[in-house]
Amino acid sequence: MITQLNHTDVSTAKSILHVQKPAYDIEAKRIQFDGIPALQDTAETIQKSKECFLGYTDSTSGRLAGVLAYDRTAKGTDITRLVVHPDFFRGGIASALLAHLLQLKESGPMITVSTGAKNAPAVRLYEKHHFTRTGDAEVAPGFFITHLQKALKSV
Repeated sequence: MITQLNHTDVSTAKSILHVQKPAYDIEAKRIQFDGIPALQDTAETIQKSKECFLGYTDSTSGRLAGVLAYDRTAKGTDITRLVVHPDFFRGGIASALLAHLLQLKESGPMITVSTGAKNAPAVRLYEKHHFTRTGDAEVAPGFFITHLQKALKSV
């Protein structure tokens, strides 16, 4: 089940962190870069975030299994994090969260996202959902991120 999360609640913030930390640890190894800013998050920084958070709760265990966070911008929506706890990898959770976001009326005309250029599973996920690569940027010596975007149909 996908719901809007109240990340300002300390218990919810800790649950988000419990999903995010192991997911980003694996990504950091995959892309050979441990400078992912979200690895430095604490429950307090999540509580203070201005992002909107969606959560996927596993119906069997009742655990928060995936999180998508986004910011609304003048041009639409910027996905700021999309993580799935490793216990739930390959279960379609990231796709479900992304599809949910794409259906929200307040998403605006354009959705953008950036991910590590070497994070092939993430790039494939966005391309599967018809995001288009708009370029790469070197954000640290020898480390590149890939920018992607998707124009949404007007309603």
